[in-house]
Amino acid sequence: MREENGTLSFTYFADPAKLKLYMACGLPVFITDVAYNAKDIEKEGCGIIVSNDFEVISQNVISLLSDSDRLSNMRDNAIRYASKYNWLAIFEKLL
Repeated sequence: MREENGTLSFTYFADPAKLKLYMACGLPVFITDVAYNAKDIEKEGCGIIVSNDFEVISQNVISLLSDSDRLSNMRDNAIRYASKYNWLAIFEKLL
């Protein structure tokens, strides 16, 4: 996301650790496209990119909660995605 003057927003480079925690608990996330990994989260099927519009958010929440198969699939995907950020898994690759 770019600021009005064209520079990248500092929030673009922030690490949304809370999102990883939510996904590790099996919660699919609703995320704006501000975070650097928003598209990856959506592509991996563990979250949905939404705008800040209340109607858009509420429609997506209702849609997800109304489809138990989709919700279950997204929960599994969220846990799998978040597991990549487990400290033991990270250190094991690096050491």
